[in-house]
Amino acid sequence: MTLCRKCGYERTEHDSAPETECPSCGAVYTKVEAHLARQAEEEVKREAEQQRKAEQEAARQADREAKRAEARLRNSRVCTACGHVGKPKQMTRGSLGIEIVLWLCFLIPGLIYTLWRHGSRYNACPICGNPTMIPGSSPKGRELIHGAGEQ
Repeated sequence: MTLCRKCGYERTEHDSAPETECPSCGAVYTKVEAHLARQAEEEVKREAEQQRKAEQEAARQADREAKRAEARLRNSRVCTACGHVGKPKQMTRGSLGIEIVLWLCFLIPGLIYTLWRHGSRYNACPICGNPTMIPGSSPKGRELIHGAGEQ
């Protein structure tokens, strides 16, 4: 008893067609088997190709994430005192109130004080006010960021 893999007909003893052909659809058994084997092989190749493409896309995505993380490190600063990661805040030394009084009362000292205040601006941590913020991409900055992430 032979089962045709093309139409599903089960050959009986009374069928008059040659032993190599299906009596129902006339398909040659060896050709059908070869065709099905080729299809299975092509399916395996397609799945392997899809898997390879998925792995390539995952690798590209990981590269993009790594580049984004590196860009964030380049653009960020780390406070060495408190460990805050972010953009520094620009601070100005002195007092605005004193500057206004000096301008109102004394023109030359007001000008000198204004020039000193604006010439002494510095970047500081917005959390603790410490002026020791370093680039996140520096070795010490990476150490502080990764050390803070593990805690």
